[in-house]
Amino acid sequence: MLSVRQSKAVRSLPISVRALGREAGLPGQVSVRELLRRTGMFTKPVHVKVLRYTWGTVAPDARNHPIWPDAALAEILYAPNGWSLADFWSDSTLRLSELRFSVEPWRVLVNVSHKDARDDRGGVVDKCRHQAEQDGVSFEGVDRIVAMVHPPPVNAGAIGGNAVLDQGAFGLSFFQHELGHVLGFEHAFGPCGDYVYHDDYSVMGFSAVQTRAIAVPAAFNGVQVLEAATFWNSDRALSPAALYRYAADFAASSSVLRVDLATRPRVRLAAFGQAGLHDPVLAVASTAQGEIMAEYRARFGQDGGVQPAVVVHSLRRRPVLRWHGERDPVWYEGHMGVSSPVPSPGPSVSVDNVFKAELVAVTPDLRYVEVVLS
Repeated sequence: MLSVRQSKAVRSLPISVRALGREAGLPGQVSVRELLRRTGMFTKPVHVKVLRYTWGTVAPDARNHPIWPDAALAEILYAPNGWSLADFWSDSTLRLSELRFSVEPWRVLVNVSHKDARDDRGGVVDKCRHQAEQDGVSFEGVDRIVAMVHPPPVNAGAIGGNAVLDQGAFGLSFFQHELGHVLGFEHAFGPCGDYVYHDDYSVMGFSAVQTRAIAVPAAFNGVQVLEAATFWNSDRALSPAALYRYAADFAASSSVLRVDLATRPRVRLAAFGQAGLHDPVLAVASTAQGEIMAEYRARFGQDGGVQPAVVVHSLRRRPVLRWHGERDPVWYEGHMGVSSPVPSPGPSVSVDNVFKAELVAVTPDLRYVEVVLS
């Protein structure tokens, strides 16, 4: 008996691999591995209740504008358009996570003052939940809450596994970042400033870095969007290094290549934006100073706006930064640009004297690279 999770349902019944492949749109003979890669056997659904509320009393400085139609919000949350929050995070986790949204109708936060409540992010979530319970909303099976309040401004962002959003000046990339926190991913770090956010190759770094422009969907025709000039930019994907840190199923999969630097291994890495689970996307080396990881990013899928590069991250190599709240965060260490054909001598990127990645081959379509690690 084969139990495979597909996009429409969870099944456990005697059924052939060929039949499952046919239903998943795979032509002809298909291997079990390819079936599992394409249908997401290990997908973990995360049920998110979206509570939509208007303030009981609106602040004098509110940015009043019409509430988005349901169809417009659906485009951002879960429409199968390639960039919605559901699509973005399904791709960024190689289908290991799936956001499933349940959206409540607009209601009123009775006796809640916009001016008094808007800065307390956790308090906004609590007030929306309390009001929803008073309004008869069921939370059975709900994993996380997104409180969407109107009008802006509000202290938008994630807190305690939940989030507060609005129709304010923040764009699509901000929504993508905050839903990453809802899924359990922490901030990216790098060797600049106060360290937090400094990773140009992870959506969990600064928002709106290496983005790709999104055509305004038809559902938003005639709909007012604050800061429309910057709103429609979709961010780069999560880094495979962060997926390794926070997703045990990925860390245990054959997408992760564990290497011994003493042997100077030559490894082939797939561009993350076009990869599936079990494609090789991350090389991990254990050192006396923690783990160091190499990944390849190019302009495919959610990475459609990135500069092609082999990117190096580390884990448990840098000091613990308790003032930010993260525990053993992933650190960006550097990158080397990738182009085809590979120049001679080929580029390299190093981490002090403990790790070096040298580019030795690139496929003409930029889908794969080969690097020597030492």
